[in-house]
Amino acid sequence: MTKDATLPVQGKAIRFAPGCDNEPAASFWKIWAEGNEIYTSSRSPGGLAKISVHASGQIHYRLEGKLKQDLAPFMQLGSGPWLHAFELRFLLSDSVNLPFRERESLKNKSAYLLPVPNGFLLHANLIIGTNGTPYDSPLPAELLPAGQALWRTRLRDGGPAVLVARMLEMDSNNRDHIRRIREELKPTVTFSEMPSGRKYVEVFHIHWSSDGGNVVLVVPMGDEAFRSDVEGPPQEASAVALAPRSFRFSCARSSV
Repeated sequence: MTKDATLPVQGKAIRFAPGCDNEPAASFWKIWAEGNEIYTSSRSPGGLAKISVHASGQIHYRLEGKLKQDLAPFMQLGSGPWLHAFELRFLLSDSVNLPFRERESLKNKSAYLLPVPNGFLLHANLIIGTNGTPYDSPLPAELLPAGQALWRTRLRDGGPAVLVARMLEMDSNNRDHIRRIREELKPTVTFSEMPSGRKYVEVFHIHWSSDGGNVVLVVPMGDEAFRSDVEGPPQEASAVALAPRSFRFSCARSSV
């Protein structure tokens, strides 16, 4: 696994992940181009996630070939020649589990580990130049000064495609994303019996924003994401069952 190398990688596929203490802090992502199409994929415990960007402007997200979601089309970045396809945003937080066997999964393939300082987030933005954009055209001002080209390739029609990596400081908006997913939604993986070894799961949350277009949040989870079918002591089950819960309901003609 390569940690330091000359960037950007030109043409060929690239694998990358955020790093913590010289170890992957999330699953690796791979990005490559075929003709005028660009593909990005990651194999995590939840299955193979894949984003495809087509010359027609359509962008699709798939999970294990079963779930397909149409994303928003390209978004113009300012007044320049660049179009934004999507952003991968890695939301690292305290008390999360780290993936394991990531190095072994690479076998003899190289990958780039991007160390994320404490209190920062890794953003990876895929941008595509419109027709006539020079291959070595400067990055758009909207992704600077923090942006660095991680991968650059020339599509079949001659236009450039660039994956831009940015290290940005954690803000309240992203803290809210982490809190909502880890503390409110609380997605879980259920085992018939809790395994004794290392466990890892990450959540993908896809949304659209007016300033970022398509955004895929990658949220590594902690022990709160795992449960087993084995029941706890009866008194604990009773306490949970009797705990009051409140909610708000509304419809066109009534509210509670």
